Amino acid sequence: TLDVPPTWADARAFARASLQTRTPADDARLRAVFGAYQRLTRGEYMVNKSVLITFMLDHVLKIFADARFIHLLRDGRSVALSFAEKEAKKIARNPAKYQRYGLALPQDELVLRFAENWRDQMAEIDRHRDRMRELRHRLRHETLPPHRLHRDLDPERPPDLPRVRPRGDHD
Repeated sequence: TLDVPPTWADARAFARASLQTRTPADDARLRAVFGAYQRLTRGEYMVNKSVLITFMLDHVLKIFADARFIHLLRDGRSVALSFAEKEAKKIARNPAKYQRYGLALPQDELVLRFAENWRDQMAEIDRHRDRMRELRHRLRHETLPPHRLHRDLDPERPPDLPRVRPRGDHD
């Protein structure tokens, strides 16, 4: 495994560094792996649930021209608290790794860092709003019952996109 700071320390810098080291061969392999997975599962769609691509949207669209995006919007306070609680447990298990990067932070500081990260992600998505209007759908996490949330985001059963209305201005 690589010894690098956690991606949340600076998600934008992480994305930039990741893209700078990518080659056309890497992109071809990624398309091949996703395509193979899709064929093996006999899926019509490939769902990748990752916030790491937020700062890579231009590149994702370059290598997956037919990509569509589901923006699962959660209350930023819930997101920050949830991630901070999980990260605090990781820090407790391996404090030396986090201390090496100056990131062995108390949970209240983690909440603030994750809130900033969430804000930056929302700003990045909004930056692409006009260009991606037809490519993006929005679901609000809080309005989905738990059984539907898991069913709709199950890679084996992609969400029924035609029934999800396209994202409009901040509604």
